[in-house]
Amino acid sequence: KLAAEHAGRVVSFPWREGDLIPAGHIVLRLDPSTAAAQRHSAQHDAEAAAAAHRAAHADAELAALEYRRISTLHAQHVASDESLDEARARRDAVEATLAATEARYRAADAVVGAREDELAHMRVRMPFTGVLTQRLIEAGESVLTGQLVVEIMTLDSLYVRAPLDERDAALVVAGLGARVTLDPFPGTVWSAPVTRVAPVIEETRESNRTLAIEVDLPPWREGPQPRPGMSADVEIVLERRDDVLRIPTSAVIDGRR
Repeated sequence: KLAAEHAGRVVSFPWREGDLIPAGHIVLRLDPSTAAAQRHSAQHDAEAAAAAHRAAHADAELAALEYRRISTLHAQHVASDESLDEARARRDAVEATLAATEARYRAADAVVGAREDELAHMRVRMPFTGVLTQRLIEAGESVLTGQLVVEIMTLDSLYVRAPLDERDAALVVAGLGARVTLDPFPGTVWSAPVTRVAPVIEETRESNRTLAIEVDLPPWREGPQPRPGMSADVEIVLERRDDVLRIPTSAVIDGRR
C-alpha cells in the first residue's frame, strides 16, 4: 500500500485498477500550488541572505586590510594606540557580522531544500513495477499526510497460500517439494518447495482446524503468467521412491486387488 507523503488535493490520478505501472512512474499528483509558492518565497529569502553574506564578506576583507595597515603604522609609531584599537574592534565586529550572515544564509538554503523536498512529495511514485489493485481515493479528493492512496502488487514474487488439515500438520515442514497447479492453466505444473509453515493452527469453522502453508511460485517467463487471486491446488511431496509399479486407479477393485 502506498501512502501520501504530503497533505493536499489530488489533481491527477490517470491509472485504473488492473493497470500495470512501471517502476518510477508517477501514480498520482497533488496540487503543488501552495508548495511551489512556499519554495519561491524560500528561494527569495535565500538569495537575499546570500547577498547579505557577500556584502559582509567584502566588509570583513576591507576591515582586515585596514587593521593590517594601522598595525604597520602603529609599529612605525605613526598611528596611535587609539587608532589601532578602533581598527581591531571594527575588524572583530565585521567578522562577527560575517559569521551571522553565513548562518542565516545556511538556514535559508536549508529551508529551500526542505521546500524542494516538500514539492517532490506532491507526487506519489511507484517503488517497483506492479499492478494497481485498488484505488483508495479519487481525483479531486483531499488527502492527509500518511493516508493510504493506492494498493499495488508485484507480479515478480507470487506465492500460493493453502490450508492443510491439522491431521497432516506433523508431516509438513519448510523445504519439502510441492507441485502447484492453477485452475486457469490445467495440465501446467509449477514445482517449488514449501517456503513457510504457519506456527499455529487456524480454526476456520467449528471442528475444522487447518494449518496454513505457503509455496513460492518460481518465475516462468516462457510459460503461463499467474495472476494474484487465482485458485490453485497444492500437492506436497512427502516421499519419493524409484522403480515402483504404477497402475491406474480404475484397475484397483474391492479387496485392493
